[in-house]
Amino acid sequence: MNLERFFLFFLLVFIVACQSPDRSTEDAPMQFQVDSSLLAKEVSIDGYNIRYRPPLEWKGLDRDFFRQRMKGHFNRREGILKVHGDSASSVFLVVSGVRPDEHGMNDSLLRKNDEKKGSNAPWQDVRKGTFRHNDLHFTQYLLQGPRWISFRLFARTGDTSLRFDYFVRREIYGKEIKNVESSIGSITQ
Repeated sequence: MNLERFFLFFLLVFIVACQSPDRSTEDAPMQFQVDSSLLAKEVSIDGYNIRYRPPLEWKGLDRDFFRQRMKGHFNRREGILKVHGDSASSVFLVVSGVRPDEHGMNDSLLRKNDEKKGSNAPWQDVRKGTFRHNDLHFTQYLLQGPRWISFRLFARTGDTSLRFDYFVRREIYGKEIKNVESSIGSITQ
């Protein structure tokens, strides 16, 4: 992997993540470097006007297997529509349906992070950003913990919203970041 590309993408994500929470999503269009050779076929979910392409090596997984593997790191019990991951259980993409009001509720992530610093919370650093891409509005949380790094994105268009959680084990983050960037860039209507 090109180290310069990795740092450029990390800088891009950091800039988005550090935007003021009051900034309008219309002010922040985002471009991604999408490498189609790193992506599987497009996935669409009945009832949602959003499509995406998971990373090529991240195969479809059973939702119960995922819940067992990620105890304490992913507490959503309902609404999981698709799970993709690798056989070593070191990367996951979880796609969930969300309620229209759920975007605002996730500011509690920032408050909980401040309250639990230094404790045994799975995420020790939480940053929020907003952007627009492919005519979709996104709210993004960059979550970092001792074992996992996660990009949590809420993509919405009209009344349709999906939540995308990309989980990557910290020790392989540099190897997987281009897969994640390409997959995020593929999310469209």
